[in-house]
Amino acid sequence: MPPLVSVLMTVYNGERFLSATVASILDQTYRNIELLVLDDGSEDGTWPILANFAARDERICLLRHDQNRGVPLAMNRLFGLAKGTYVNRHDADDLSHPQRYAKQVQFLEAAPAVGVVGTRVQVIDPNDQPLELPFFAAVTHDAEIQAELLRNNCLCQGSVMFRRQLLDQVGNYARR
Repeated sequence: MPPLVSVLMTVYNGERFLSATVASILDQTYRNIELLVLDDGSEDGTWPILANFAARDERICLLRHDQNRGVPLAMNRLFGLAKGTYVNRHDADDLSHPQRYAKQVQFLEAAPAVGVVGTRVQVIDPNDQPLELPFFAAVTHDAEIQAELLRNNCLCQGSVMFRRQLLDQVGNYARR
């Protein structure tokens, strides 16, 4: 059975948060996922961390660039490999609540007219202290979100899950 959710992660020199990030994905209560990770030419301990996780969990697929090529190219490569009906773009320093995917899948399954769902986020500083940042609005209802999107992108990409068919309709990341 193919995974319902494809989690896509590009990483470049991300060893500091990588173990916690990958654990937060693999420890989700919703289990029907694939984790596609592309190490985009890291020069730190990123690859051994990823290889260790992949050796223990068959849901992980690792890819590697020999040199850094940038997020758009790396993400487009992952988009082409994703098998899920739903896609999550997860950065190597994002942490996800254990029930996040379960709740997002449940919502999307119940609301076929909705293409994208996001969550609230807590941004932290380099010392793991919470920051109050105004660019991710604290709106939670559809009408509020729609109004805010006309002014500002209030959705944090790491919190978003979207229908794969939308990606197919609009195309991949623009190349620089």
